[in-house]
Amino acid sequence: MLIFLKFSEIFTKTKRVRKRFLNILKRNIESAFERENFKAKVILKRDKIIVECSEYRDFFERIFGIRKILVVEEIDFKDLNNLKKKVVKFMGNKVRKKTFGVRVKRKGKHRFNSLTAEREIGAELVKKGGKVNLDNPDIWVKLEIEGNKAYLIEREIDGAGGLPIGTEGTALCLVSGGFDSIVASYMIAKRGTEISFLFFNLGGFTHLKEVTNLLNFFWKNYLYGISPYLFAVDFRPIVEDIRTSIPESYWGIILKRKMFEVAEKIAKNRGFKAIVTGEALGQVSSQTLDSLYVIEKILQDVICLRPLVGFDKEEIINISRKIGTYEISEKIKEYCAIVPDKPVTKPELKKVEEIELLLEKNLIPLVIKTMRVIEPPYEIGEENIEIERIPDSAIKVDIRDKMEREILPFESDLQISYKEIDNYEFDKNKTYIFFCNYGLFSQEVALKLRKKGIKAYAFGGGIVRYKKVYKQ
Repeated sequence: MLIFLKFSEIFTKTKRVRKRFLNILKRNIESAFERENFKAKVILKRDKIIVECSEYRDFFERIFGIRKILVVEEIDFKDLNNLKKKVVKFMGNKVRKKTFGVRVKRKGKHRFNSLTAEREIGAELVKKGGKVNLDNPDIWVKLEIEGNKAYLIEREIDGAGGLPIGTEGTALCLVSGGFDSIVASYMIAKRGTEISFLFFNLGGFTHLKEVTNLLNFFWKNYLYGISPYLFAVDFRPIVEDIRTSIPESYWGIILKRKMFEVAEKIAKNRGFKAIVTGEALGQVSSQTLDSLYVIEKILQDVICLRPLVGFDKEEIINISRKIGTYEISEKIKEYCAIVPDKPVTKPELKKVEEIELLLEKNLIPLVIKTMRVIEPPYEIGEENIEIERIPDSAIKVDIRDKMEREILPFESDLQISYKEIDNYEFDKNKTYIFFCNYGLFSQEVALKLRKKGIKAYAFGGGIVRYKKVYKQ
């Protein structure tokens, strides 16, 4: 079987750029073959890519940069009379008692032109019981002729379009698990951008698990040719700081500014030129034009791309259904813990910047330092490392340094600083609950010790939350 992969935008590029784009597209196609366990040979041509294989599979329709997919039958012929006979052999029974039209595209030198070929092949098919209709036929008989070979198009399928992933730089997509952010990621990847993901965790293990399920589906089915990182940042300490320090009407605006601040720092450190969000103008209070202006003002070194800015919710939902993410996103709970009753919709930049001074300064570098970097497939295990209640037999371990213990006292069974953890011999028959101020470093320690077979947990929210739960 032969499959022709056609492209549109690539063909408009200069010869040098077209060559680079085609090589990247070929790489992505071969990546798809490997991921889908598909055996085939890829042949690069000036105007198409030819795939020699034994069957057609629908993953071709999800490779960005491909406009049309043609499943073709190769026909060797000597002259037009010979070609007519062979086309009739394939199509004679199919056009009987149906309307049809013939379209021929031709390359090379022949003793006939395309119009003559269309007329003579059509005349032969009429003899087999077909009726010509060039406006809206039941069947189109389409051929592409190159030299002494003709390619009869058996199926014509729309491709994903766009540009091959990897041709337009890198960007960091902010994802929440909802409909909008994953559709925005799809739209920007479709334009050839090599993307990675940034997830601000507001709901703990369950939230992270749900988002990794969504991203695994998206990566496996669309992001051929790349292995995007997932940067998972536990944002709950910052959410709590905003909730307790900031006037309620400004919660949403300042939360988004803090997310953008963290996103820019990660993007700059990792070499991303842009961050990508699923914001649509006017959809919620933090997406009014005034709000978007104030939020984006915190950026200095990267740009913010909003592929969905002009879309309404129904259009976004329709795309999520089309690409298969709707059913997954629909099941993911809304985890934002700070939804004000009367949010500000026309914030003033100067006032917002003044209010932000009420926040703790050390939390931004802390959540970045403790973020998890996960490569696909995005696996985080099945058991939650966070714990909400302390079992009677568990050993409470304070991993803070001496100065932190003096500032915020906490009664523990063991005191082992974060830097000394690797040198301590833990008993595999005992259960350990690790504590730090906000539960960030303790998660990292618990994950590390789990891999060594230790029954390790981190107390969710850290000592700050523990004191609230246990009224200390």
